[in-house]
Amino acid sequence: MIIEHQLLDVWMGAEPNWEAGSGSDYDRACAIPEWIGVISVGSGQGLVLGADPTPTRILEAPHALVLLRWIHAPDGWQPPDVRDLLQQSWAGALAWVVGDSRQVIQDSAYPGGHKSAARLGLSLPAGLYRVDTAEYRPDPEVWMILHRIVDEGGDPVDASIGAGTSQLPTPEPTSSTTPSASTTPGCSVGSTPSPEGTVS
Repeated sequence: MIIEHQLLDVWMGAEPNWEAGSGSDYDRACAIPEWIGVISVGSGQGLVLGADPTPTRILEAPHALVLLRWIHAPDGWQPPDVRDLLQQSWAGALAWVVGDSRQVIQDSAYPGGHKSAARLGLSLPAGLYRVDTAEYRPDPEVWMILHRIVDEGGDPVDASIGAGTSQLPTPEPTSSTTPSASTTPGCSVGSTPSPEGTVS
């Protein structure tokens, strides 16, 4: 999931969240049935990569940030240029409010204050963003899920990826092949994104 740095202390992960009434924050994250969703985190919002855990690569594109989620592909397959990926039919527009320009990407099972939780820093200007989703299936052997993050005000998305990163072992592959340095936030336990911008 992607969570604002200032909200880390209120994210309880898989630990019981008594203030929420029942269950845990991790349960709430895992309850999202779609590929992506927004949940409340304290006074702000978190962006959850829902559904099945997938290796995910962060790509910087003109006026957008793209999350490429790896479902399956033959060994050795490489994604095309990000400008080609943007030429998809996008749907499911999701509003995401970012209140702090400093965010982190981490496994949603860990509490935000957990010292051993490995994280990838992401700097995304505060504002209102739209998150669109598309499938990329150029042939029967390749299936990717794409999320496009754009500024609702029309400004270019000026993101910085990779600050404050630590590294844990790469999890077992969940598809026929996976990008290098893959990790697993969302509803699974795994490693942290690499500075090059690969997460899952």
